[in-house]
Amino acid sequence: MAATDNPTPVQMHSTRLDHTSMDTWNHELELSFIQTHDYPSSTVEEVRHRDEFFYRVFGKESLNPEFASTRSWYSQFLEWKFRIHWRLMSQALRGLDEDSLMPQPGNLVVVYDFLTTVGVLLKARENLVLVEVVDELDNNNALKEQLDQERGIPNQVVFAAIGWLSMLYDMVCSPNPSRLEVTGFPINSPKFRDFEASKNRVIQQGFDYIDQPMHVLINKFGPLIPEAQKASSLEKSLVSYPTQQTIETRAVQVRTLLNSNQLKIDWATSLESHLQLDVNTRTLKLFKFPSFCKLIVADKEASLLSRLFDDHQAYTIDDVSRPRFRSNDYFRELLLTYHLIFQDDSELWKSFSRSGSDQNIEILPADPGEPHDPLLTRLCSPSPTSWGSWQVCKGLAIGEPANFYNTHASFPFFGARLLELQTFVQNCEAERKACSLRSPWTAPIGDDISQVCCSSAFMT
Repeated sequence: MAATDNPTPVQMHSTRLDHTSMDTWNHELELSFIQTHDYPSSTVEEVRHRDEFFYRVFGKESLNPEFASTRSWYSQFLEWKFRIHWRLMSQALRGLDEDSLMPQPGNLVVVYDFLTTVGVLLKARENLVLVEVVDELDNNNALKEQLDQERGIPNQVVFAAIGWLSMLYDMVCSPNPSRLEVTGFPINSPKFRDFEASKNRVIQQGFDYIDQPMHVLINKFGPLIPEAQKASSLEKSLVSYPTQQTIETRAVQVRTLLNSNQLKIDWATSLESHLQLDVNTRTLKLFKFPSFCKLIVADKEASLLSRLFDDHQAYTIDDVSRPRFRSNDYFRELLLTYHLIFQDDSELWKSFSRSGSDQNIEILPADPGEPHDPLLTRLCSPSPTSWGSWQVCKGLAIGEPANFYNTHASFPFFGARLLELQTFVQNCEAERKACSLRSPWTAPIGDDISQVCCSSAFMT
């Protein structure tokens, strides 16, 4: 649908909620989020097409008032991505001016229509292929005429959009011609090039696999689509009993991590990075966009990534007795890990509001233009009985944390990583105690001694 000739500007607005304690908290978070970002105005048609995008891609539940702040954040996240990739998008999508450096009033009608088409296909079509999406857009007259037969720019734009819709990868802003390039994965691969800071690498592929199912193409960049671990019969029978393969809730809370080894947290933009532990740098990666998980879980009929996950499981699982998992199971489990790590940690919460170079945790966006996810703040709340992470989990039917969990029976997706994190913490605690016994006059142990102890734990 073309943009209107005389667009009427409409400012992004919040939906007023009932004045219960929970809804007031939601409303305050949303107002805080909106007031701290300089949003461009949107036309009436742009707002309508944005709402249609949410309805068709994330389900009718996403338009409910309780998802107002979530929609607001994700809209701004997408529009931030549009601006970053505007040059590429303006070269591909009909109705956009290639000479414009930024979106003009009415342009988001074109872009949200494009994103809706991609999202609906990703949600519904079995073994979706990237070239099928490009064909569909071309048949709908949504793409500009392309001079190259490979349709390189449309391929790159569609691939970027699937990354925004799945959070499985993040395509670079200026990819090389005839290449698909993603950034941000600690993967040992010869197919990378340096990108800005030395810690960022770009994994690249040609167009060799664009005629393969999307789950095959995506995993060519690494194991990016989540896979669950099967719990043994013994594990299932010992769910209520602590064993060697049991995750102790206390051992993975952030206070324990900070007190035992001053572990740093790195907020990641891809789902695959969640709970990755680098013992050499003492860094734990956590996914920084929990509102996206909330959007996925809200759609109870057929969530956006259900088809992609199902296609991947059908392709990789040969054992018919191995249980299949729904995509919502993965996102519920991911949200529960936030509560597991941050629950009832008032000392940590105070550190969020302090500024200084000695902070171990910082939840501000790494990029100045990146909108901060307000749900991340709430999940880090110190109070599990009021407006914190416990209420989020309870509201999404995720459940309340227990004192102990069986690794794979309780956390089929993240159990192994939680167990690795727990082992790391326990080793550091043991080394700290050993240092205290050997040098009692140094107690309480300072930062330098703590780091020496943790280093020996790494060696072990």
